[in-house]
Amino acid sequence: MKKILFTTDFSSNSNHAFDYAISMARAKKAKLILLYVYNLPLVAPVNAFTSREQTLGLIEINLKEAALKHMEVYTDQLDLMADDYVVVVREGNVSDEIARCCKKELIDLIVMGTKGKTNHRDFLMGSTTVNVSSKTSTPLLAIPENAEIRPIERIVFAIDLLYNSNKELDRLVEFSEINDATLTFLHLNLKGDEHADELHNLKRLIQQQSYKKIELISLPAENVIDGLKDFLKDGKTDLIALSNHTKSFYQKLFHKSVSREMLLQANIPLLIFSKEVRPVIFF
Repeated sequence: MKKILFTTDFSSNSNHAFDYAISMARAKKAKLILLYVYNLPLVAPVNAFTSREQTLGLIEINLKEAALKHMEVYTDQLDLMADDYVVVVREGNVSDEIARCCKKELIDLIVMGTKGKTNHRDFLMGSTTVNVSSKTSTPLLAIPENAEIRPIERIVFAIDLLYNSNKELDRLVEFSEINDATLTFLHLNLKGDEHADELHNLKRLIQQQSYKKIELISLPAENVIDGLKDFLKDGKTDLIALSNHTKSFYQKLFHKSVSREMLLQANIPLLIFSKEVRPVIFF
């Protein structure tokens, strides 16, 4: 992994996500790009001496200066250890600017912080996260505000047998192998939703992998949310991986507020990736 993009709004949640980002960057000697996106007001005061454009120009200068000052909270830590980093402050739509930065800088991983319980709906199903994951192929790592910073030893992929491909399996195996992590494929066997043939094919594909730290667990469940919640109770999962292009499964997890709250309470980082995924090396 060569480049990590850390996006911030300067909240306490972003500060915690920064700790994750800096740990990964240092462990893999990756370059860290710190991004803040601001919006100019739609209406700006004008008078006989200044035009709207001049007023907006002054506002933009002040916003940039304030953002750069706030960035010192992060850069002071980076300078102390002589880390490789760059600060980017841009005006525009947050998700568009994140996607643009990923394309321009060839970002390998986006790191973002999740918000508190009352705002979790806004984070996971609001414009930023969903739009970013739909506009870029770069994996997005969402960090709950109370997540413990620790090595990734077990990755759990909640799998939808009808929509996951052989290529997807290969990518997940690569994620796990470069981290020496156990990859757990979790199949929640819902009542009246049997997929024996698909399950058999997945087992066969797993057996063909040279990487052996892979397991397939199939559990009966009344629904996706409760099944995943029960599985996570043992506290042995370090990362949950989801693919947002498996639309039916992704929507089952996120269309209700209870599922968003459940994932927040689990305090487990969530990796969301889209159709095209590049390998990511975790610390």
